[in-house]
Amino acid sequence: MTLVLVSAVSAAFAAEDAVIVNLTKKESPRTEVVFEANVSLVNSASKWGFTFRNMRAHESKGRHFQFGIGNGVTSGYSGLIAALGLTVNGIGWDKLQVEPKNVREFSDGDAKGVEFALNFDGAPIRLRASMRPGSPTLDWEVSPSAKGFTPVTNVDVRVCAIPSHLDIPNKKTRFFGYRRQVKTDKRLIPPQKSGNVKLPGDERIFVLEDADFDGTSEDRGRGPSAIILPEPVPGYVNLNDSWTTDVHFTPVPTKPFRFSVLEYPEKRFSNADFEKRVENMFK
Repeated sequence: MTLVLVSAVSAAFAAEDAVIVNLTKKESPRTEVVFEANVSLVNSASKWGFTFRNMRAHESKGRHFQFGIGNGVTSGYSGLIAALGLTVNGIGWDKLQVEPKNVREFSDGDAKGVEFALNFDGAPIRLRASMRPGSPTLDWEVSPSAKGFTPVTNVDVRVCAIPSHLDIPNKKTRFFGYRRQVKTDKRLIPPQKSGNVKLPGDERIFVLEDADFDGTSEDRGRGPSAIILPEPVPGYVNLNDSWTTDVHFTPVPTKPFRFSVLEYPEKRFSNADFEKRVENMFK
C-alpha cells in the first residue's frame, strides 16, 4: 500500500461538504463529574461523538480525567472502553484534569474540530480532534509545547478497540477466548494468547480484526476498525485473547504526532472488504 498524508485525502472526497462541530461544556463542582465537555463532529461521510470529564476524587482514587467515544455500539471504538490514552514523561492523562477554558473549537483550513490542553507536570500538550469534508476518519494531533517548564522526553499514545464483536452468551459478557489479529500494510499479526508485538516503525495502516468474527455474515460481528498514520512511528501491539486490542505508538517526543481512526458503526464489513476499502482510500 502506498500512502499519502492524511491531510491530502480530503481531495478524493466530495468538494461540496461541511463539517459540523457541536461542543457543549458543563461544570458541576458539587457532583461526581466536576466538568464535562461533549463533542460531536459530523460530515456527509461519518459522525463521531466523544466526551471529556474531570472526575471527583473517590475513596483512594484522586481527581482524574476520563475520555470516552460514544458510537452507539458495543464494539470498535466503543464507550465501554478507554479508546484513547496518552502518557507523557511517564504520567498518564487519567491522573490529570483539563481546564474548561482550554477546551474549544478550532479550524485549520478545511479541517474543523475541538482542541484541548493538558499539563503533564510542567510539560503542556495540545490535542486536536478534527474531521475534513467528506472524509470518514477522525483525525488526531498530539503536539508538545516548547513553552513548558519541563521538556517532553517520552510520549506513548494508546489506541484501543473491541474488534468486530463483543460476545455476550446468556447475557454474560465474555472477556477472553477471542482470536484478535492486526492486519498492517506490510503483514498480518496473527492471533496469540499473550504478549506484545513490536512495531519497528515502517507501517502506517493497522486494521484491528477478529479471525472468527470476521464480518462475513450477521452472526460474525460487524467488522474491523482501523488506525492510519501519515508517517510511521515505532511502538507495539498488545495482542492476546482478550476482548480488546491495544496499539501503542511512541513518536518523537518533540514533534507533533498525527493519526486517524476509522470505522463504520452502522455498516458491516468483512475483514477482506474493509482492508480493501482502506487500501483504496489511501493509495
